[in-house]
Formats: sequence, C-alpha cells, structure tokens
Amino acid sequence: MHKIILLIDFAEDYSKSLLKGITKYSREHGPWVFCRMPLFHRETMGIDGILNWAIEWEADGIIGQLYNEESIAKIIQAGIPLIAQDFKERFTEIPNITGAHHETGAIAADYFLKKGFKNFAFYGFTDIVWSRNVRRGSTKVFPVQVTEFIILRTRTPAKVKLNSGITNLAL
Repeated sequence: MHKIILLIDFAEDYSKSLLKGITKYSREHGPWVFCRMPLFHRETMGIDGILNWAIEWEADGIIGQLYNEESIAKIIQAGIPLIAQDFKERFTEIPNITGAHHETGAIAADYFLKKGFKNFAFYGFTDIVWSRNVRRGSTKVFPVQVTEFIILRTRTPAKVKLNSGITNLAL
C-alpha cells in the first residue's frame, strides 16, 4: 500500500478537482493511503519539517504546492518521489501538474471578441506562472482591430511579520 502526502489547498476548486483525479487514479492503481497535509505546514514546518514527517511516516511520495527553492533538493535526495502542483514557478527537476493556461487565455479572449468587445484589460500576477501564461494565451488571440488592450500587473501580496507573530498580508 502506497503512502502519499498531499500538500495542497483543499479549499480551492482546482485542488478539489485535482484531489478527485488523484483518488480516481489511486482506485485504479492502488491501494493508496493519503495524508492530507494543509498548506500551513509548508509555512510553519518548512521543507525540513515536511521531509521529517515523510520519513517518519514512511511516505512513498509527495504531491504538493511547493515553492521552487533549493530546499526541494532535500526531498529528492531522500529518494521520496515528488510532484509539484503548478503554483508559483515550474520546476525543472521534478514533474509539474499544470493546466491549459495558454488555452484558457485564448478561449477567454475569443469569447469577448465574438461578443463584439473592442477594449480589453487583463489583471494578473507577474510572479505566478499560470497567470503569466493566461495573459500570453489571451494576447495571441487579439487581432489588429482591437482598440485597446491594457495589461494590469501586480505582484502577489508580500508577507509582513507583525510583532505578535501573526503573519499579515500586505499589498
């Protein structure tokens, strides 16, 4: 029986759909046992804490939303298979679960063009790969007759540590 740690945001629709796909796959190729590890463990325990838990539990793999940092190498070196959910940036050294983000942008742009819109705006995050790819997909569809296309960009909120130890998000 395979033991898999799921380090994902269980409140997001995308993650819920991902979880359904993983459980379907496990029924066909299992049996698997899952440890649902909420994302706050990534923030509080860090990669070292997650790795220690994985070793103690004798995990056979980890699927999760992870930061693309050098510390991921510790899990790889421990021999625990790791799959990253498309989150901030793609990984080159491990498999990534991702969506059809270019196509999503193109479908959205095509929809509004067919509705007769001539002015467009895209609001997205410059430091998140899926957001950049949705923008790129939408800009490839827009023809010359578009009057105006505005790209509004922002970085994701920065974390600010308060004196009380509570983490607050600030723009």
